[in-house]
Amino acid sequence: MAVEGQTFDKLMHKLEQHTIISYSLKEQLKKIVFEEFYSEGIYILNHREIQVKSGLIMSGSAREFTINKDDKSELTEWFWFENQFMYTTPGFFSQQPAESYIETLEDTHLVYIDFKNFQILKKAYPETEHFSELIRDDRKRLYNSYITQLKMLKSKERYQLLFKAYPKLFNVARQKDIASFLGITPDTLGKLRKSEF
Repeated sequence: MAVEGQTFDKLMHKLEQHTIISYSLKEQLKKIVFEEFYSEGIYILNHREIQVKSGLIMSGSAREFTINKDDKSELTEWFWFENQFMYTTPGFFSQQPAESYIETLEDTHLVYIDFKNFQILKKAYPETEHFSELIRDDRKRLYNSYITQLKMLKSKERYQLLFKAYPKLFNVARQKDIASFLGITPDTLGKLRKSEF
């Protein structure tokens, strides 16, 4: 369904944290931005599927993961939370088959644009490419910071940073998925959590 009112205003507020959005572009976005509601545990994207829609999480959370071909274990690559743009790489922007899955961790409200409308928007409004690049740069910055933390910080420090930034995650995600993301075992995560109390 089309997005209106406070939901659209929230989307614009988030976009305008990256750059100024012209009035004409805002009006066009009203026509081609939609919303969808997902229940907990829904796969929004599957491996080798092409991501045809991308957008802002209004409420809820999701995780991106891959599956080890040898032992079929899941490796959590990323988490998304409220007010974050959700897309994979490769995925939405390149329209290449995804190397991962996206699963909702709880009931999730997504405001999105599909790739066809995104392409039309880019042709009509060159500024679209600019703000989409800023969004991608923001994600890249966060990902690079995460990789650095995995290499430089001790397990306890990585856990504490994640807990401080996203305490809600520990109520909606499975311990094994958080441990996988942190690069530690579930047992180690359990001990770290107990040591905090």
